[in-house]
Amino acid sequence: MNTEMTVQNKKDGGRRKLVIAVCAAAVILISCIALFLAKDSLVFLSAQKKAENGNFASAASLLEKQDSEKALALKDYCALREEINSGYPAMLTDFDIDKIREWNAKASDIASRAGSLPSGIGASVYALSEKLGNISSLYDEYFEIRYDLLDLMDIFNEVNSLYTKDADGKNRTFTIAEERAKLRRWQEELSKTQNYIYKLPSEDKVYLLNYLAKEADAEIAELSRAMDKLIANSGVTETDEVRANGEGHKVFPSVESTSGANVTLMDKVPYEEHLFTGVCRALTETLAEYYVI
Repeated sequence: MNTEMTVQNKKDGGRRKLVIAVCAAAVILISCIALFLAKDSLVFLSAQKKAENGNFASAASLLEKQDSEKALALKDYCALREEINSGYPAMLTDFDIDKIREWNAKASDIASRAGSLPSGIGASVYALSEKLGNISSLYDEYFEIRYDLLDLMDIFNEVNSLYTKDADGKNRTFTIAEERAKLRRWQEELSKTQNYIYKLPSEDKVYLLNYLAKEADAEIAELSRAMDKLIANSGVTETDEVRANGEGHKVFPSVESTSGANVTLMDKVPYEEHLFTGVCRALTETLAEYYVI
C-alpha cells in the first residue's frame, strides 16, 4: 500500500512540474509576442511622426521590414510623397499629364487602404487623391473647350476684317444678321471659357486666360452696340449687304505670359500656346502644399 501511494505521489508531482513548465513557457511566449508587438507599434509611431513632419524617406526606412496593412499603406504613401516632392519643380515648367495620372492611380490605391492609417495621414491621402484627380479632370476639360476658345479669339480681328478691302479696293460687304450670328456664337464660347475659369483652383494666376475673357466680353458688347446703331440709324435691314465707312484698324497691346514671352490676342496660335502653359502651371501649383523643401 505504501509503495502504491509513493508511486502515485511521484506521478502527481511529475504532472505538476509539467504543467508549471508549460505555463512558464506560455508566459514567456506571450511576453515575447507582447514585446514584439510593442516594438512594432513603437516603430510605426516613430515612422508616423516622421511622415507627419515631412521626413518621408526616414519614415519609409523605419517601415522597411514591417508588413502589416497599415505599415504597407504608410510606406506607399511616403514613397508617393517622395515622388511628388522630387518631380514638382520640373512639373512647373514641363507639365507631364501622364505622370499626374500615374500619381493619381497610386494615391487612389492608397486611399482605398487609408482606413488602417492614423486619421491625420488618412485625411492627407484622401485630399491628395482628390487633388490629383481634379488636376487630371481640368486638364482634359481644357481640350474640350480649346476649339471654342480658339474660335472666340477671332473676335479680336473682327473689326479689322470689316475694313478689309475687296478686289475693287472697297471695304468688304457684310450683313448685320451675319455679324449677330457670329456674336451669338462668340458669346456661347465666352460662357464656356468663363465657366472653365471659375473651375480653376488658381483662376487669378492664369492671367492670359482671364485677360482673354475680359477683352472678348468687351468686344462682344462693342460690336453688338455697333450693329444696333447701324440698323437704327441707316435704315437698312438685317439681311441687307452693307460696308463699313472709311478706314479702320484696331490693335491690342502685347501682354506678358508667365514664361516672360510677349503675346497678343490678335495672334491666337502663340497666345493660346502660352495660355495653356499658364493653365498647366496653375494646376501644378495646387500641389505646392505637398512639396517639402
